[in-house]
Amino acid sequence: MDFFEFPDRKMLYISLTPAGLVSTETSWPSNPKSKGFYFVKRKPEPIPREAKIKKVLMYGEMSPSVVEHFSLLIDEVLVPLFSNSGNYATWPRVVAQDITLQVNALQCNVFMVAGQTRGQTLLPLPPGIDKPEFVEELKKEENFDPRVIHAIETVVIEWSHELHEVLRHNSFEIVPDATCSFPFIEFTFWENRCRSLAGIYQQGRENDNDAGTQQKQLLSHLQTIFRDTIAAFDEARDIKIYIEPLKAQLDLLEQADYDDCAKHFGPIMHTLCLTWANSRYFNRPGSHHHPPSRNRLHADRKGENSNPCPPPWQRTFTDAGLY
Repeated sequence: MDFFEFPDRKMLYISLTPAGLVSTETSWPSNPKSKGFYFVKRKPEPIPREAKIKKVLMYGEMSPSVVEHFSLLIDEVLVPLFSNSGNYATWPRVVAQDITLQVNALQCNVFMVAGQTRGQTLLPLPPGIDKPEFVEELKKEENFDPRVIHAIETVVIEWSHELHEVLRHNSFEIVPDATCSFPFIEFTFWENRCRSLAGIYQQGRENDNDAGTQQKQLLSHLQTIFRDTIAAFDEARDIKIYIEPLKAQLDLLEQADYDDCAKHFGPIMHTLCLTWANSRYFNRPGSHHHPPSRNRLHADRKGENSNPCPPPWQRTFTDAGLY
């Protein structure tokens, strides 16, 4: 009630605690843990009971993620503000164009960063692609509007950088010392890679709305790298499918006592050989992975770190000339 009665209480922030209790604050939270709602007085004065909320308060919801909240601010405030030329009719043309370009670039960057915080690789669309005149320009074969050309070139460069960044990663980067790695690190790598590439693939294949169709048209400008992305997605999906059974076997090995480890080697070897024989990518020379059999789950327990020794199944592949 103090918020309504005292003029110096200018804002009210309401949220839920992890325990499900309602929490109220009279200042902006420094580190919000959940979505909240804010109410800010338009004027520093008491609010009578008969007042109309819209006339005396500004209100809205606040995301716990600063990046997502900033992304909404750009998409719903800054971009519409600068999309209306009447808002800067008195500005010099060069200044207006430069600020508009900077806002659009900021929108694309924040869009991609927001995706990265969720473990996704998002491909931003050119600003104004939903406008009819932009769609018509995409259908032309010559005499393009220079602004459209610039927008397309910019977004193609952004996409190219994003896709190259995803494709260049491999499991050797996360496990530089392959002889001492744990297999679960690589399992996580392929799960994340498959999810990331699946998101990119879905963005390139969507055609259930105009934006998806336009996005596919833009992808025609970098067909080679998109084909590489599809091939990488196919590889990641194939490897992820085949290493899932191996993951279950290694879970049992990790939980077993040292003296009981020997009985798990047979099933692990059998599963690994089936994966090696049936996966289209797991046994391919030059593939961007190494078999997760390079594992020393129990070496640390016995103090054998100073003289790492590959497990029996790795030596088998080496001796056979397959590894």
